[in-house]
Amino acid sequence: RLIRPARAMLTLFVFVPLVCGLLVHRIKIGNRTDAEGRSNLPVEEVTFRTTDGMVLSGWFLPDRQSDATVVICHGAGANKSNFVEYMRVFRYQDYNSLIFDFRGHGASEGHTCTFGLYEDLDVRAAVDWLKQERPEQARHVYALGSSMGAMSLARAAAKDPRIEAVVLDSCFASAPLLVQQHLQFIPLLGPLLARLIPAAASFHAGRSLWDVDARPAVAAIAPRPILFIHGTEDILIPSINMEILFDCAKSPKDKWLGPGPHSNIMSTDFAAYQQKVIRFLDKTRRESSKEPDGNVGRAPPTNAVDLESP
Repeated sequence: RLIRPARAMLTLFVFVPLVCGLLVHRIKIGNRTDAEGRSNLPVEEVTFRTTDGMVLSGWFLPDRQSDATVVICHGAGANKSNFVEYMRVFRYQDYNSLIFDFRGHGASEGHTCTFGLYEDLDVRAAVDWLKQERPEQARHVYALGSSMGAMSLARAAAKDPRIEAVVLDSCFASAPLLVQQHLQFIPLLGPLLARLIPAAASFHAGRSLWDVDARPAVAAIAPRPILFIHGTEDILIPSINMEILFDCAKSPKDKWLGPGPHSNIMSTDFAAYQQKVIRFLDKTRRESSKEPDGNVGRAPPTNAVDLESP
């Protein structure tokens, strides 16, 4: 009689917290090869420090005499080496690109992943580095984020008007909502786990993961443009998340439901992906050139949002 209750207790109070701890304090996947060796890209190795003291590792890829740079933000458990092919999207398209390892990933410092809570500081540190070290090549800064990188980017862009346009690829609306989407079909235990998992992860992260929410962030980015991208075969983050965020965002905005699984729309149909993204950024640059001060991306103070940044 005690076996089933004991299994339930072990699952709820031992295995779930343990798994959540492994997700937050994850084992790093190192950058196994340099970008030049893997993709023939003449990158510059760079490092920069966040405002809370984390040293991050990045690669900068210049493109002719371009004055615009795209910051690329990878997903959870990945690194800049896994995402280096995203640099090819902007290669020879009159855009420089900068990709970096988030804290707790690749060659960057740290071992904790908070799925966007602290990682938005990493995105803003990348923009700081560009403005200080590559000002002529970063007169315009845009950014593309995938999965956790998209969540981190949305939160960063809501607070940092220097990011003039964003591409959110495979973004989840919020961490608690994503957990609910995966557990809603489990009777009885599902609702309990939907509360327990964020609570356990929050305990390990030292901060509430209920704050991992892109909905207020995308609403605050306007009047800067947003392009939402999601894969038709994404089972990790259902495409309904794109629809939720698209409804929360204000104009100008656009969306594309493309082919492929989670964070792999680019590799599934590179040509279409590149065309969609470059057209979106080119249009932003054209609109920016019409502004007297060239700062179409500077949001008015009334759109600022408090996302409880540390």
